[in-house]
Amino acid sequence: MKIIIQVIVSIILLFPSCKQREDCCVVIDTAINILFVDQKGDNIFTVDSTGLVITNDISIDYVVAGEKERARNAFFFYTDYGYPVMSLFPNDIDYNGETLVNLGSLGTDTVRTEMKRGENYTICTKVRYNGQLVFDVSSPTEEQIEKGRFIKVVKNIPDSE
Repeated sequence: MKIIIQVIVSIILLFPSCKQREDCCVVIDTAINILFVDQKGDNIFTVDSTGLVITNDISIDYVVAGEKERARNAFFFYTDYGYPVMSLFPNDIDYNGETLVNLGSLGTDTVRTEMKRGENYTICTKVRYNGQLVFDVSSPTEEQIEKGRFIKVVKNIPDSE
């Protein structure tokens, strides 16, 4: 009899947690995947013996209300086709955000994005890299259809010629 009462009490206590939540399922889809290569198509980043990219010289700044703010945890690297690819989380504070990608001796690049927002979503719809439109959700390339917001950036490195 005690077991039956415990089961009934447990079931009663579980019912409130089964209530459907109205704040469920927030979608934040803003990452931009960037493959950085030199003029010959070779990786430009230093990779250590374990295969990790050395990121000491890389930093990300968000421009908010005209002021630069250092962004924390705004990127990571993963490997695709044997190359390190940066997954960048751009400034999504504004509908038209500006992000500065500081690549140390390779200079600073500017990423401008347009965001579409709703009650439970934020989606990056356009990306301009150094002023050039490189992604538009209304006309993605085949590679972008397969990989999402994926762009290739060729950096001019004098030693690689």
